[in-house]
Formats: sequence, structure tokens, C-alpha cells
Amino acid sequence: MFGLDETFLALRSTLRSVTICSLLIFAHVILVTMAVAPRELFEAYPELSRAVKLLSGMTFLTLLWKVFILFELADLAPAPYAARAEAVDEKAGLEVEADIVDDDAKAAEGGHVYTRTGSEVVMGTLALAGWAYCVPSAMTIFQILSARLVKELVLLPISYGLAVSSLAISQILLLAQLYRLRHTRAAGTKLWTARTGHWDVRVKLGRERAGEMA
Repeated sequence: MFGLDETFLALRSTLRSVTICSLLIFAHVILVTMAVAPRELFEAYPELSRAVKLLSGMTFLTLLWKVFILFELADLAPAPYAARAEAVDEKAGLEVEADIVDDDAKAAEGGHVYTRTGSEVVMGTLALAGWAYCVPSAMTIFQILSARLVKELVLLPISYGLAVSSLAISQILLLAQLYRLRHTRAAGTKLWTARTGHWDVRVKLGRERAGEMA
């Protein structure tokens, strides 16, 4: 449980970095390309302007969302994990409950929105839907600009693919983690309002009674 949670947070952080870097590269290449593109190009391909506007807007909104998440993460102190419960009465076979997230860490989450589980699920789904809607526009830009044979333009499909892929993988990881926790005591309102990856999961530690093991 503990190792999986730590791996989940590390993967999410890495994917978030990949998304932001890819979108910045994508936006930079589009901006520079459009700045130096001749007017005849836009006259010959009227759909190019609409495609650029749509992708620019989607890039801006996604980066804005990720920046808000980073602001909230920077404002939150690292949530300390409670120590593993070590004392188990082996003679009586008693079970001990342990909180994974410290109560002080949960109290520090008040007032934050974008780092909560429910918010990340909804915003991530909307972001993926938006980028899926932008696929035809992206293909239009790639096809038109690829004819110019500028070597720097190879960064457009690469950065676009990395950004969308990292968003999709991050969302899949989050949904898979929530599915894994569906039967825990964190399931319910607390699961959706808690900070992503720092859910108030309760685990039972102990050993089975001899009669149950037979």
C-alpha cells in the first residue's frame, strides 16, 4: 500500500512535468512558425488560422490548469505519512487500524481546489475531451506545415503527442488508483475531497486466527 502510493505520486509528478514541458515546446514552435509564416500561406489555407486559434486556446487552458495545481502543491506542506502500526497482539490475534494520512496534513488542505481528487478527475476528463476535439485541427496544422520542410517543425507532432499521452496516462493512473481504493474506508465523500494521492485510507494490520487459517 505504502509503496504503491509513493510510486503513484512520483509517476503523477513526472507526467505533470512532461505535460507542461511538451505544451511549452508546442506553443513556442507554433508561435514562432506563425510569426514568420507568409500571409500567402493563410490565404491559401483559411482553415489554418482556425486550427491555430483552437490549439492555442487549448494549450493555454491546459497550462493554466497545471500551473494552478503547482501553486497549490507549493502552498501545501508535504503530507507526512503516519508510521506503520507495529504493535499487534499476536496472542489474541487483534487487528490494529492505522491512518495513512496524518490529521494535521488533512487540515492543511482547506481552501484548495485543484489538487483535490474530484477536481482532478473532472478537469482531467475535460482536458482529454478538449484535446480529442482538437485532433482534426492538429492534423490540419501538421499537414500544411509539413510541406514547408522546416526541420524544427518535427517538434510539433512530437510535443503534441507527448502532451496528450502524458495527460491520458496520468488520468488512467488516477482512475486505476481510485478503483483500487473502492472498497476501503476512504471510499465516499472523503475520497473525492481529499488531496490526490493523500487519501485517508485505513488499513487493518494483524494476523489471522489459527481457526481461520485452518
